Amino acid sequence: MTVSQKLKALVEQNRRVLVVDDNRAIHEDFRKILGRGSSARDELNALDAELFGTAAESADEGFELDSAFQGEEAIEKVRAARAAARGYA
Repeated sequence: MTVSQKLKALVEQNRRVLVVDDNRAIHEDFRKILGRGSSARDELNALDAELFGTAAESADEGFELDSAFQGEEAIEKVRAARAAARGYA
C-alpha cells in the first residue's frame, strides 16, 4: 500500500479540516495542497506513483477546508461543526 493510499484510508470517512493560523498565506498554501482539484496534490500523487510503481491517483477528492484566524474563532467553528454533526477530522 502506498503512502497516498494509507492516507486516503485514514481520512475516507471525514475529509473536513480546520486550518487555524493568523497568516492568510498559510491558509492559501493549505488550499493549494489539500483542496479539491489541487494540481500540487496531482504532482505529489504522480511522484508517489513513480516511486512506488503504482497508478497515480487524482486529486479531485481533496479536502473540505475551513479557516480560522484566531483561537476564539476556531473554537466557535468547532462548536458549530459538532452541533451540526459535521466535525473536523
